[in-house]
Amino acid sequence: MSDRNEIVSRVTAALEGKPAPVAIRNARKVDARGERRGYWVVSDAAGVIVAAGTGEETFEHYCRTVGLDPADRNAVIDAEGRILTPGYVDIHAHGAWEKSFDDGPDGIDVARAGHAVHGTTRQVLSLITNPVDVICRNIRTVREKMATRPDILGCHLEGPFLALKCKGAHEPNCLKDPVPELVDRMLDTSGTDLAAGKLGCIRQITISTPPTGPPNTSGAPAARWSKLLPAKSTPVPPVFETTSYA
Repeated sequence: MSDRNEIVSRVTAALEGKPAPVAIRNARKVDARGERRGYWVVSDAAGVIVAAGTGEETFEHYCRTVGLDPADRNAVIDAEGRILTPGYVDIHAHGAWEKSFDDGPDGIDVARAGHAVHGTTRQVLSLITNPVDVICRNIRTVREKMATRPDILGCHLEGPFLALKCKGAHEPNCLKDPVPELVDRMLDTSGTDLAAGKLGCIRQITISTPPTGPPNTSGAPAARWSKLLPAKSTPVPPVFETTSYA
């Protein structure tokens, strides 16, 4: 496919559509264990790999267990010796194909397609510093997308909680201290409800601090972020990417 719009449409439809069994045969498998040719993999309608290996008889057996006809070329993908490798998981990227993850639902579709065709099967969407209203809108968009797209793992906030000295390319007028009101607002927007064990869609937060103290100048303590840390029973806490610059 050479037309970018067609690629975006097909990738989006595949990820938002109803899951279906998938079988790939005749691949060149490359992973940490090495390389194997004539490799196949079969997954069920839930997207779970049920079997993988070599040997046509075993492949055909597992195809039938998930409801696929191994002789049906429309149902079984012949890799024709192409590389089959575990999908990449990207936790810090801001977009692709001239679109940012801050550009709304359509922008996310385009940027995710750009990453998907190069092997990134799951992704945390990085959002940049913006006015707080815009950041919250973008967080909400990611949360809504997660409901229909299993490839979107959540969002990464790169800003607005950055020290002015460490702002890089971020808009200085939009930088903020992590005061409770802003933290609460972003957590609420993300769907976080710690009492109910819900983390929301925020997965990673970048906080830059100068060597002499906390972000910006108001002395906001790191303890104000403690409410982001989940109870011990909660499976995936956010990651704090803290950077201090001399």
